[in-house]
Amino acid sequence: MSFDPKVCRKHSVRCAEMARTARTPQLKETLSDLAQSWGKLALQIERNLALRDEAPSRRGGSDLAVVPAVRPRSVKP
Repeated sequence: MSFDPKVCRKHSVRCAEMARTARTPQLKETLSDLAQSWGKLALQIERNLALRDEAPSRRGGSDLAVVPAVRPRSVKP
């Protein structure tokens, strides 16, 4: 499933618009919270897309060093 930050921002703006005309304080708060959540989701998607685009290609190998796994030592009481 693919997510588009532009769509999230549109939802954020729409919720904020509805919050301004909400008839009850509770509805206004809920819509404002939703607007914030949509905005945060847009930012998270953009960050994730940027990280994905910066990651080394899976086809051409990796620039990352391979680090051997280390077993934790058992701690004696």
